[in-house]
Amino acid sequence: MILTIVFENYKGEEQSFDWELVDTRYAKAWKDLMLDWKDQWKLGVPEFKDKWFISSTNEDFSNYIKEIKQLVEIIDSLGEHYVGSADIHDDITREELNRIHEEFHKYVETCEKDSPNANVRETEELCHRLNDLVHLTEIAEKNRHQIRPDKRIIATATPHMQVPYEEEDYEHFKCSMLGGWIYVGYATPGKNLFHCFCDDDMPVIEKELVRQSQGISNEIHIELDGMDDIDPTYEKGIKTKYYNWCKKNDVIKYGYDYTKPIYNPGRIPLAKPIGNIDDLVYFFWIKTR
Repeated sequence: MILTIVFENYKGEEQSFDWELVDTRYAKAWKDLMLDWKDQWKLGVPEFKDKWFISSTNEDFSNYIKEIKQLVEIIDSLGEHYVGSADIHDDITREELNRIHEEFHKYVETCEKDSPNANVRETEELCHRLNDLVHLTEIAEKNRHQIRPDKRIIATATPHMQVPYEEEDYEHFKCSMLGGWIYVGYATPGKNLFHCFCDDDMPVIEKELVRQSQGISNEIHIELDGMDDIDPTYEKGIKTKYYNWCKKNDVIKYGYDYTKPIYNPGRIPLAKPIGNIDDLVYFFWIKTR
């Protein structure tokens, strides 16, 4: 099946790009999930316009910090949950961003869903935006120190939807991210065990805040600067480091049996690009800058 997504760049120009869904059970489930809601999108196809954002570098880092501070001030003023805007500054660290992420995690797991209280509903909505901004800022902070920054699109269609994974789906998780391919997004509050490994984030594990993705969502990740093909040596190397890290830190004692399929590292591929992915890179990164 061909998947067409309409994107909009910084100039407000629209362009559609095509992918071919992989031939797997979960890809078919994702297709059915999206088609069930096709009337929500223009032209009857999933449209992620106005919902995408791209990994960034120095030019956006300070803007993310300003927006985080503004959001936190609003959240604190609503009186439903306190995050603390005083801790947000221009030289914010990964550890401080992790703390803000934990505050989001705590709130969305404890707040009343569909509450009649308008402040509760608004706080939850703002906390989800805060979570997105924290992830953007983490990527931007990382990119500031890289010669070749990441180029990635992360998009979520609305309304947010998810269908459960089946055990066979976990066999398809890959650590190698291929250029132009679409991957199912994490779309879960908190971090999974592989995220903790990548960030060497034991506090999340010790606080028992690890959350594995339980299903196929309508959030997608598109790697614009990924690998040309899966390198078995690279794939094996990353997995070996991951499992050794889990063993060394004895994560099982916190209730996370990393040998189970649900803890398989990486992301799950959804669709391969049709045509030259450089066209998409040009549309976002060159034409509008």
